[in-house]
Formats: sequence, structure tokens, C-alpha cells
Amino acid sequence: MADEQSERIRNLALSGGLSGLVLGGASAALGPFRKWSDLAKAAGIGAAGGGSLAAGSGYVGDELLGDPEFTESNPYTKRTALGGVTVGGTAGGLAGAALGTGLAGGLAKKVLPDNLVTRKLLEYASKGSLPKMGKLGLIGAGVGALGAGYLGADEGMQMDVIENERRRKLLEELGMGAR
Repeated sequence: MADEQSERIRNLALSGGLSGLVLGGASAALGPFRKWSDLAKAAGIGAAGGGSLAAGSGYVGDELLGDPEFTESNPYTKRTALGGVTVGGTAGGLAGAALGTGLAGGLAKKVLPDNLVTRKLLEYASKGSLPKMGKLGLIGAGVGALGAGYLGADEGMQMDVIENERRRKLLEELGMGAR
């Protein structure tokens, strides 16, 4: 079963990496990029992020739900959505709590874009009291769970479509018709 799981995770990583590559490259191409290296950098970041998210979500979902049964409907979607919610909620909660304590304020100013929403959030978070840490932790957990859960489910659906098509072709070759 470990070989099957590693194959599923590898397939998810490849699918997520390809999706991230396309989305990262397209976003840079639509924006005001000056050099081709900017486009390549955005595509690379997208590929790394998409592949990591899909593989991580799939792994965590596999560990929580176990290996899928042969007759199970849409196993990738279930596992990557659950894994994405779990990983995204945890990471978002930790990041929000770190912002709420004021520990990550300097790093956040360097990483996050400079706009009105970011400035207000960092201003609110920089005061660093426990209730703000809790509030920002909950907000971060919610945003992380929703975002990563959606992206994980999306990658899982792509893999389920591919696997369902493979299964259909195999059944047709065996003369069992499309089931």
C-alpha cells in the first residue's frame, strides 16, 4: 500500500505543480513584467507552491482517511480537501497568532504587499496583546482552511477526472463497457 500512496502523492504533486506553473506564469504574463526572468520566477514559484500544496494535502488526507477503496467515488477530492483544510487551518492559525503577538511584524512588512488592507492589519496586530493574538489566529485559521481546502479539493478533482477516465478506458478494453 505504501507504493500506491507514494504514486498518488507523486501524481498530485505533478498535477499541482503543472497547475501552479500555468497560473504563476499567466499571472506574470498578464501583469507588467519587464524581463522573461520575472515570468520564469513567477511560474517557478507557482509550480513549487501548487505541487507542495497538492502533495501535502493529499498526504495528510491519506493519513487521516486511509487508503481509498477500489470502489470509492472521488477519493482524491475527499483526501486533498480534508488535508488542505487541516494543513491550511493550522498554518493560517499559527501565522495569525504570530502576527498577533507582534513577533512576525517585521517579517510581514517585508513579505506582504504594501496596501491599505495590509497596513491596517499590521497596525492592528502590532499592538500584540493576547486577545488580538487569539483573534488573528482564528482569522488566519479560517482563511487558511478555506483557501487551502479549496485548492486541495480542486487538485483532487483534477486527479479524480484523470483516474475516472483511465478506469473507463480500462473497462472498455476489457469489454466491460463504461461503468
